[in-house]
Amino acid sequence: MNKIVSAVLMFTLVMSQVRAQDETEKPDKPEKDSEGIIPISPVKLFDALPANPKTWELKRSIGTRSYSGWVESRVQRIFEKKVIDPKKPDEPEKVLVTRVTITDTGKFSEAIAGFDDFKPEKHEDYEKAFIQKYPAVIVPYEGEVEVTLLVKGRFKVEYILENQPKKYLKEWMRHTKFDVLTKIADTPVTVLPAEINILKIDQLNPKKNSVYLLATSSNSQQAKDLAEEEILQKKIDGEIPVLPGELDFLLE
Repeated sequence: MNKIVSAVLMFTLVMSQVRAQDETEKPDKPEKDSEGIIPISPVKLFDALPANPKTWELKRSIGTRSYSGWVESRVQRIFEKKVIDPKKPDEPEKVLVTRVTITDTGKFSEAIAGFDDFKPEKHEDYEKAFIQKYPAVIVPYEGEVEVTLLVKGRFKVEYILENQPKKYLKEWMRHTKFDVLTKIADTPVTVLPAEINILKIDQLNPKKNSVYLLATSSNSQQAKDLAEEEILQKKIDGEIPVLPGELDFLLE
């Protein structure tokens, strides 16, 4: 009987150890490399922005190509107009401000995640709807409305209207050349390039323009570098055999 009890206890102990090993957190696998379409130059995106509508003043016109998880091209124009309320002529002028921004996301999934499984719906602080066939996210603020459209599942077109009724959006969309965006062909999906050009363009002040080359590092390359560092450390610690002269560089 004692032998049976001992065997049961031993089996229970072994199984608990197996379960403990299974429950031990396994090392994270390297994340999959980011993939997307390489965005076009912001120089070409300027063509889609509204020009300078009558009675409005163009205050800013900039373009950038940047990197944050994926390459992104963006252009923006800011317009202002001062108006006087005819019903309140003694009050100070009101400044109307419109910001129009176009971003080529390259269809990078994180950049357009807000449009996943899109369907019209209303919430307390935002609304999803189709505006001129484009999926749109509408966020109202006090004295301001922000509307972001997604074109071709790739280009985000954002309007921020300050001190203007929402109905003015139609006029700003009329001045936006959506056909420029829809005619841009998608290139094949690719992994992150080893190097990208970072651009800054200021159309109203070209002296501020700049460009430089940025080296990127993919997830797979980071994992490879980390593995090589671990192997080197094990060689230094004597856990892995070392070839003659292999570690001499450490003495330099």
